[in-house]
Order: sequence, then structure tokens, then C-alpha cells
Amino acid sequence: IVSTQKYEASKIGAEILEKGGNAIDAAVAACFALGVCEPNASGLGGGGFMTLRIGKTGETVFIDFREVAPMNATPDMYPLDENGNVKGNVKAEGGLSVGVPGEVAGLLHILEKYGTMSRQEVLQPAIDLANNGFVVTPMFANIVKDAYDLMQKYPELGKIYLKDGLPPKVGDYIKNPDLAKTLQKIADEGVDGFYKGEVAEAIVNSVKKYGGIMTLEDLANYKVTKLDPIEGTYRG
Repeated sequence: IVSTQKYEASKIGAEILEKGGNAIDAAVAACFALGVCEPNASGLGGGGFMTLRIGKTGETVFIDFREVAPMNATPDMYPLDENGNVKGNVKAEGGLSVGVPGEVAGLLHILEKYGTMSRQEVLQPAIDLANNGFVVTPMFANIVKDAYDLMQKYPELGKIYLKDGLPPKVGDYIKNPDLAKTLQKIADEGVDGFYKGEVAEAIVNSVKKYGGIMTLEDLANYKVTKLDPIEGTYRG
């Protein structure tokens, strides 16, 4: 069974299983697909974690690939008003709200360690989805409407999700060829395709354009963490 918030991502995960992939292959493929068709809740700029139990051995592992603060982050980096409250919404939007992303490093680590398929095999469905587009559902249409003002403030976002400057209608298709190119670069080059080179430079330049402090060094130094999960018993 593959269960996600989006039909397209669940279908992609199920198809990976049908092709002979294991649960990890399916999960990684579905995660990359979610970044295409559920960008409000997932994507290459985010992060995640995984709890895994290996059936044959009974081993349980926890992989942490959440975002981390840039090295230059400080407790007093957000401007405060006279009452000591953070001014505006800088903790939630703009350059100072951005953490160093862990999703790409985490998903590729998980695939390499526990999967059976190649990067290209698990990324190709997401690449195709980004190139061909996904259908705008009523929920997605409302999400874009709710973010309309944000997309005016940050036009790079609106360039992708607005049609002729307006929110898309239900039934429209959203294509994201630039994301497809980035996913292909990750398939070809692995973590270095995202955390170094032109993609890393584009991320840092965009973050700095909006007042952020992330550096190329932050991206190049990102590390995935493996931990032992806490275990207990329930009703024996």
C-alpha cells in the first residue's frame, strides 16, 4: 500500500512497487512526486524524517533530514518592536525564514542505503510529472488563492503557479519545467547536483535577495543524521 495526500504521488509509488521496487523505492519516488504536485506542503526546499523497521532483521532506524538553521543564524537576528515581539512575518516568510534544506540529502541517503533502484528510476516519474503537469484540484486552487498576495510579493512563486497573473482554475494543469531540470540534475549528479554548483548558487542568491543569510557552505555541509528510535511495548 502507498498512501499520500495526492493521487499522483500515491499512483507513482504503487507503480514503483509493480516494477519490482521495495517499500523504500516507492516512498522516495512518492516523496519526490509530492514536491511537484503538493508544493505547499513538500518539496526540495524542505526536509523530513523516516522511521523504518526492516522486516527480515527486526532492526528499527530513525533518519533525520529536517532543515537546520544556517551557520550565521543568531537568537537576535529577527527585528523586534518596542514590545519585544518580532516585527512582521519574517519568521515565516522571506529570506530569514529559510532553513538549510535536507530533503534531497535525506531521500538519496535512504534510497542508497535501503532501496534497490537507481536515482533515475525513482526520480523519472516526478520529472515526467513536472514536465507534463498535474491537475489543479479544488483544494489546490484554494491554496493558490490563499497564497495570492504572497505570490505578488515573491514573483518567482507566482511565475509557476499563476496563469496570466491569476490563480488557476480547477481542471487546469500546472507544469514546472524548471523543477524537472533540477530533478534531472539530482538524478544525474546525486547530492552534489543540489547542494553544490548552479542549483546551490541559485538557492543562495534567492535567499539573499530576500534578506536571508544562507551560504554555499551551509548547503555543502548539510548532514543526514541516523538515530536509534525509542522503543516500547503496548499490550505485550
